[in-house]
Amino acid sequence: MGGAVNVGKCLELAMNNGISMISGERLGPRTGYLNQFEQIGQLEDAFREQTEFALDMLEQRLIYEALCNRQLMPHALESVLIDGCIRQGKDVSCFGANLTTIGIRMSGLVQTADSFTAVNKLVYQEKVLSIKRLWESISTNFVKDEALRAILINRAPKYGNDCDEADRTVRELGQYLCKAVGRRHHISGSPLRPGLFSYLEFMDGERCAALPDGHRARQPFANGISPAHGRDREGLTAMLRSAAKLDYSLSNNAATLDVKLPLKLFSGENGVRTLSRILQTFFRDGGMQVQLYFLSAGELIKAQESPEEYAGLIVRVTGYSAYFTELDKNLQDEVIMRTASF
Repeated sequence: MGGAVNVGKCLELAMNNGISMISGERLGPRTGYLNQFEQIGQLEDAFREQTEFALDMLEQRLIYEALCNRQLMPHALESVLIDGCIRQGKDVSCFGANLTTIGIRMSGLVQTADSFTAVNKLVYQEKVLSIKRLWESISTNFVKDEALRAILINRAPKYGNDCDEADRTVRELGQYLCKAVGRRHHISGSPLRPGLFSYLEFMDGERCAALPDGHRARQPFANGISPAHGRDREGLTAMLRSAAKLDYSLSNNAATLDVKLPLKLFSGENGVRTLSRILQTFFRDGGMQVQLYFLSAGELIKAQESPEEYAGLIVRVTGYSAYFTELDKNLQDEVIMRTASF
């Protein structure tokens, strides 16, 4: 759990010359503005430059944190329980373990990929939108141009619908990010381990501006490789086929896919058998991991309004489960948003 990269923020910086549209601070190199780009390749180059810069900064931060831990926070009890530390006479923070792994998470992967698909399709290929209008709408969080946001959401292909065009973008972006992370190393000498999951960093969307896929500013991202909220409209099997197309061989720090299921369709012996076959097909086709959700949005809203009546309600948050009523409201709202389609 070494760190995370906000992929959506890297795209934001690529569109705004390295300046945060939330704080106004310069966070990355000068790579130009979206309305200056005449082809999709220029946006892609700017994004890669911002991402490489962010990963360099992350690599340096991990080195600094490792040195601080080594001096200020030794892990004596943990070291006793980890193979290699006692034999080498080294604390785990001094890399006495036989194996040191540092996992890197990613947030906003799907929203970023869908954004590239939308810009390429609508601006540069079909030319139904001008780059100037798109940039003005993103800069104002679509407040003055809801019609454009509707076009971005409904006309551009979206990951999660078994659409090769959109799914290919997610796959290629995931491959690039995993390779870029894997080229960097921890101070122990171990390469960083990329993961196509976001843990709680899907809330990093709250620090990100609007994006060309229709994502509003300061809204949470989808979790891991889950489709953006409400964008998967072709059903469960189409969504699983999209996810199965990704390259998990590079994601040795795992991946996270949220799967929303109406309980009434998968209850009883026949329902369990049907679900089992669906998931077996997904894994056979190359899928890596799923998190199943059976609660409806309506039930969660009731629990939010009357927490004393739902004290025992447990939900899957990301890499862990928790009592729903004990989550803060922002996390509760995000879980509700995930299940809003049924």
